[in-house]
Amino acid sequence: FQDHIYSQLKVNKYLYLAFYNPLKNPDAPTIGTATATFGGITVAFTAPSNVGGSAITSYIATAKRTSDGVLFTASGASSPITVTGLTAVAFTATVVAVNSYGPSASSAASNSVTPLPALG
Repeated sequence: FQDHIYSQLKVNKYLYLAFYNPLKNPDAPTIGTATATFGGITVAFTAPSNVGGSAITSYIATAKRTSDGVLFTASGASSPITVTGLTAVAFTATVVAVNSYGPSASSAASNSVTPLPALG
C-alpha cells in the first residue's frame, strides 16, 4: 500500500512539474514623486525587485483626476513616465509593472499635483 502511494506521488509530481508555470506577476513598483508639466504630470517610480521570473516589458502610469476620478494613462519602458492631455486641476498617479505573465498590482498613489496650463 505504501509503495502504491509513493508511486502515485512520483507520478503526480511529474505531472505537476509538466504543467507548472514558474512565471508570476511582478511586484508593484514603488511610487516616487509626481511633478507638474505643461498639460501633464511626470511620474517617477522605482522598479520592483521581484519581477516575477520574467523581465518587465513595460510600465503603465495612470493619472486620476481627484475631482471626479477620470483616468488618463501613458506607458513607458522605465521611470519617469509623463501623462499628457491633462487640465489644470489636481491629479494623483499610480504605476503598474507588466511582464509576460501580466500586470502587477498598482503602486501606492503619488502626491497630489496640478499640471501647468498647456502651452498654445
